[in-house]
Amino acid sequence: ETRYIVLCPSPGSPGAPPDIRELLKRMPLPSFGIGTSPERMGVCGMETWFWAEGVRQVTATLTDPKTGFTVTATARPTRYRFEFGDGTFLTSSHPGYAYPKKSTITHIYERRALYTLRLTVWWEIDWSTSGGGGGTLSGFETTSERPYPVSEVRPFLYPG
Repeated sequence: ETRYIVLCPSPGSPGAPPDIRELLKRMPLPSFGIGTSPERMGVCGMETWFWAEGVRQVTATLTDPKTGFTVTATARPTRYRFEFGDGTFLTSSHPGYAYPKKSTITHIYERRALYTLRLTVWWEIDWSTSGGGGGTLSGFETTSERPYPVSEVRPFLYPG
């Protein structure tokens, strides 16, 4: 599992002093995985269901060690991009549903191969200080990857 955090404030997001932006880069966002059904191996021509595992809202208090400046921040996921490894992707505001419920994130593979699944989650962070300052910053993202083999099943008829 690979985890990245990137800060790229979206155009039009409320501005924050540079020290707030730097402080929020250290926001402890949760690690997460990519759930699939079938779980271990997909099958060509059969629908595969996907969902984000372990993505949740998180709140933290962050203190700048140099200045002692403290910020309370709440990060919430706002968007999910599922890349299926075959050049296709789906972007959604929903993380999908875990099996056995039918997920809203589905894909059908056409070829057998070992694919790399990738899930990127975008976050908005609401922040406030004890002095009354605060706002919302967007443009934070985390990413997780995992391999997913897809096989081909062929029926055989045996004389009985």
